[in-house]
Amino acid sequence: MYLKVADLIREVFGRNGIKKAIKRAEVVVMWPQVVGSEVAKFTLAKSFKDNVLYVEVADSETATHLTMQRKRFLDAYQERFGVEELQDIRFRVGVPPQTIEEAKEEDPPIDAEAFGRMCGELGKLDISEDVLKLLVETARVMLEQRAKRHALGWKPCIICHSLSEGAICSICERLSKEAKVRDFAKRLSVEPAATNPHISEDERAVAKYLALGTLKSHLQELLPQAIAMPALKPQLDYAARCYLANLLNKSLGQLAEDDFYKLDVKVARILGYW
Repeated sequence: MYLKVADLIREVFGRNGIKKAIKRAEVVVMWPQVVGSEVAKFTLAKSFKDNVLYVEVADSETATHLTMQRKRFLDAYQERFGVEELQDIRFRVGVPPQTIEEAKEEDPPIDAEAFGRMCGELGKLDISEDVLKLLVETARVMLEQRAKRHALGWKPCIICHSLSEGAICSICERLSKEAKVRDFAKRLSVEPAATNPHISEDERAVAKYLALGTLKSHLQELLPQAIAMPALKPQLDYAARCYLANLLNKSLGQLAEDDFYKLDVKVARILGYW
């Protein structure tokens, strides 16, 4: 399937936008500059996640030796490159020493067509040549990560659609446990058009997912009750409207009759929409 450039950029650079994506990729890309060419020969910076840089090495002895120099590497990142987000570096035993370079070469190939289209789109931005080069390198690194995840069978997160090892990515999973997100989910379940200046776009997406789950369960509970007691139909109808408004990103007033056919058949039928 031909992926639109805008969608590709959104997927590759992720939910936090280009600026944060650059920062994440910078940490990985800069590793050889931080440690020097000799150390770079037998190490492989793999990913930067939750403020931690993960670097693969050949054996446990090398990992121990480099761990003892971790403070020096962190200082170099912060003092030479101004990378404040990096808080720790963890060295993990990966491939044998003779295959470090081979491992770099054997990574799944990136989508060359997608990379070309993305570079063309980035070239249209009104930015300096240095920033453009960084963006292009960032795109390459992230497309490599995307290719690796595809090769491992990762699927889009059901909330944010970024590639994830599980049904829900680690970021969405973490956000789903935050009190303010759960509180906002409760509000969305009764007021779909609610806003909160202290809730980010990511947090809202997770809150909406939680609200939909709550409303779906509520509809299943209310259905038999409304069948037995028709006086409860207004409650069922309102819960159904809130569910559809969240599902379709509409306000309650924007719902059309055709929208109700997206409900469970039994719910739609008792409400007179089937």
